[in-house]
Amino acid sequence: MMMKCEHVMELLWEFVDGELPAAEEQAVREHLEVCGHCFPQFDWHRAYARFVHRAATRMENPALRRRVFAALLRATAEQADQPDL
Repeated sequence: MMMKCEHVMELLWEFVDGELPAAEEQAVREHLEVCGHCFPQFDWHRAYARFVHRAATRMENPALRRRVFAALLRATAEQADQPDL
C-alpha cells in the first residue's frame, strides 16, 4: 500500500536530509516516483536544502553564519511547538 500524500509531506525534510530509516525512505521514494502532487514539493525542498548548504558553506563571516544557524534553529523549534491544524 502506498503512503498517503499527507504522510509524505510530513517526512520530506527528513527524506531530503537522509534521516529516514531505510524502509520508510523507500516508501517515500516510491510515492514520489508516481505522485504528481508530492514530487514538486520534494523538488522544492531538495533545491532549498542545496541552496542553504551552499550559502552556509560560502559564508566567510563566522558571526553571520552563527546568527543564520541560530535563526534557523529558532524557527524550527517554533514550528515544532505549533499544534497541527
